[in-house]
Amino acid sequence: MSLQKCKHWILSLFVLALCAILPLALSGCGSGGESGITPLDYLSDTTGRPIYDTTYYLPAPACSLVYSNGESVYEAKYLGQFAAAGMMASKFGTAAIYNLYGSGTDGIYLCGSESQVFGVPVKLCKNKVQLYDECTSCVTINGKATLISSMFMGGEAITTGAGMFNTLKFEMIFSDAQTGGVNYIRTINLAQNIGIIADKVTNQGQTSVTTLIAGTTETAVYTKPKKEWAILIYSCGHNFSSDLSPHLYNQIKQFDGTGIGANAHVIAQIAPTNAVLGGKTTRFSLENDRMTAVKTIIDRTVDTGATSEITGFYNWAIDAYPANHYALFISGHGSGAISVLYSDGSGGPAVRSIAYDDAAKNSLKLYGLSETFGSVTSKIGKKADIIVFDSCVMQMLEVAYQIKDYADYFVASQAAMAGEGIDMIEFAKKFNASADRSSLNVSKMLVDACIDSPRITIANLTMSVTRLSMCDQIKTLVDSFADGIGEIKSDTDAVAFLMAVYGAQRFGPLDSNNYSSCYIDLFDFAIKLNNFIDAGAAKTAAQALINVETSKSFIVYNRRKGEYFKAADGISIFMPKQSGDWINSNYTREQYRHFTNFGRDGKWYDFLDEWSKILSANGM
Repeated sequence: MSLQKCKHWILSLFVLALCAILPLALSGCGSGGESGITPLDYLSDTTGRPIYDTTYYLPAPACSLVYSNGESVYEAKYLGQFAAAGMMASKFGTAAIYNLYGSGTDGIYLCGSESQVFGVPVKLCKNKVQLYDECTSCVTINGKATLISSMFMGGEAITTGAGMFNTLKFEMIFSDAQTGGVNYIRTINLAQNIGIIADKVTNQGQTSVTTLIAGTTETAVYTKPKKEWAILIYSCGHNFSSDLSPHLYNQIKQFDGTGIGANAHVIAQIAPTNAVLGGKTTRFSLENDRMTAVKTIIDRTVDTGATSEITGFYNWAIDAYPANHYALFISGHGSGAISVLYSDGSGGPAVRSIAYDDAAKNSLKLYGLSETFGSVTSKIGKKADIIVFDSCVMQMLEVAYQIKDYADYFVASQAAMAGEGIDMIEFAKKFNASADRSSLNVSKMLVDACIDSPRITIANLTMSVTRLSMCDQIKTLVDSFADGIGEIKSDTDAVAFLMAVYGAQRFGPLDSNNYSSCYIDLFDFAIKLNNFIDAGAAKTAAQALINVETSKSFIVYNRRKGEYFKAADGISIFMPKQSGDWINSNYTREQYRHFTNFGRDGKWYDFLDEWSKILSANGM
């Protein structure tokens, strides 16, 4: 059986809906503690061996159970009675994906799924079962005769997101009826009056686990515990040159042993090169103070630059790990407002902005941030608390403006980042020690964890916190700034403007003069222009920007390390030094106009266009 077929069979056959079959009798509320534990009821035979009654190990029509397989979250409900496989069967799942189950005086049966109704029912277990009792059935699946052996393996205590439960454990072996070769093995755990609690499938050395994370029965409610914070990290390591995969993986593992899980869920997805995890995209969750793999994605190639991939990760994590506050990370390479084309121009403009994927020659474009974070905030039901770009040169007004409606605070660097990224050990220490875990204070902790890290030896760093609700006001001030510069007439003021353009703090790699050297500190630019110019609209507009910087109302926290960025005031804006920085084979002008809301909505684009013409006319 191919992996793709196996995956469909896994999802269709059991995962969604051994979920809701018979009566319930639990009381209390499961919330990640021991409230789901009930004694395993059994009788004894003449030798004293326990005999378990399985009749009540499947849920009733009234219940609704929610599961996660590490990649998606789905709810299974009772959908009615149907004739199938020669008996009346209960249908459980969703309208699109469901299972058909039969219950008789001699046991529990599987009658089929949405993809296929079996010719005969498959016996899962007897109503009265003892250790190592086995039921064997033969049925045609995908045109092949398949032997299904289901063996009772005894009782087992299982902890899932919904709580802790005593369960009956069954191992099911699916094999080719002709050759005897094993196709795959499923291990399921059934809790009394609930049904499936955990469902593990092993196929060709790969394991996939589905667990109960929430649900309601006739007398009980089970929920995954809501924590104060959820930290969701989307790590992008599909980069053949300048491979960050080892750093990104190490950053995830830094949470081990920190104790941050007492107050925060930590969930991460890393798509690495072969240097890490065999190149397999893997999802992790902080469980028992260790980052634990909960899903290895093997049925498809993950393109980290695809909006569907990043929203799929975030939305699954939000469903599976509820919290009061959310910090949404993208970790990996970044290029700020202007995307960098691959050398062969593949994919047209804007193929690298953030979340680079060299294999797919794709990235999350700047304009795609709106769709991505719009979807995520819809899932949360409100703005996220913090968006964090643990990537180079992303703390720009153009970037902040693009995500202004989707979070309260934006944490990023104006400059090139160290490969190690934010030090999560330092962050966890600060998080655990602080009584104030407000969105603003957690944002500041992230900045401090980067700048103060003893593990990051790079000499020059920046990191700042932007209050996104101020973006519209700042755009208005920048519009006035652009108008004011356009009114400069005198030679003296023109010289003052040039001194500000070429004297203000710039960013990008220190050893090269590339696109990001066109990223200028907005406030330092305003300060230098204000210092050099005598009077007029440009000076007034510059002073208005300086007032915002002084008030710390927009850049609410800013830190820098080293001498190179000592004039970094927390936010950059695009400002070319040469006409070729604007009109070039990298489609910079086109990107700025069509791929950024700031370029489309404001006056800065028109100013840059005129400034480029002046540069070109002067041979620059």
